[in-house]
Amino acid sequence: MTQRKISHILTDFGANSVTVVVRRKTWHDDQLNIYHFKYKIDAVEKVLRELNEELSDFARRMCDIDEKYLFGRRSRRYVHTERERLFGEERKDLGDKHARQVAGLWLNTDLNHSQMWCVIKEACEAAEVKHDSLRSFIQSFKW
Repeated sequence: MTQRKISHILTDFGANSVTVVVRRKTWHDDQLNIYHFKYKIDAVEKVLRELNEELSDFARRMCDIDEKYLFGRRSRRYVHTERERLFGEERKDLGDKHARQVAGLWLNTDLNHSQMWCVIKEACEAAEVKHDSLRSFIQSFKW
């Protein structure tokens, strides 16, 4: 049996729920796994776990991507392998309240809607997997 590889992560951040679709492909078929969450941060965690299960070096790749975007674009890390470094020297105290360990990483949970979207986008970039909103993916089909 051929192992399915994640080819696409689709997300829909609705007002009251979040949907994540993980698309896996083989040479002959597709498999869609659909997950629903009440909280956006749970959807972010699911994406990180799924990609970590697929790639043995995902945590390193994700940290590299996070570091790449950290300087110049934002002031806080989204992920790091060390909780103490997640919020920097000046705000180590935030790690106790706003960090969860997920997929070999410490995830900053003090994130707004667009920052959570960015974490998923960066995770997909690290894993070399396509990422789209579920709505835009559906709209791309010619009905």
